[in-house]
Amino acid sequence: MSAIAVPYGIRFQDDGQLDVFPALEADILGRAGRGVRAVFIIDSGATISLIPRGDADLLGIRFSTGKKSIVRGAGDSTFIGYVHSLRVRLAGQIFRAPFIVAERLDVPHILGRDGIFSHFGILLHEAGRRTAFLDTTTDKKAIDSVFS
Repeated sequence: MSAIAVPYGIRFQDDGQLDVFPALEADILGRAGRGVRAVFIIDSGATISLIPRGDADLLGIRFSTGKKSIVRGAGDSTFIGYVHSLRVRLAGQIFRAPFIVAERLDVPHILGRDGIFSHFGILLHEAGRRTAFLDTTTDKKAIDSVFS
């Protein structure tokens, strides 16, 4: 894989204002050729990635067969989800990572650290509103130069 840079995502807030956020389009690969393509919020504060319940049907999995987990978000948001090991295609690589499938339909697609971040050097360029995903092998010099 070579480095890729992607622009931040854009969404309208309830008050009509635009919001920009670190995001990446990725594919979650399910059974029998099924899959989900979605824009994921890149969230370094999230331990595990998150997808809504509706994605389970599209992936051909029963959401409640995973390990039950309580999900706590910012503020008072708490809900139940089920952890599944899913295949993800992200920045030209395919690998397995844990994802919580929420019982709720109204949760965003979140890309958390476990099983994902270790595959990349991830740089957030807030002023330029873009994110770079660097290969930890081929881009090692560039990554090391940032942290030296």
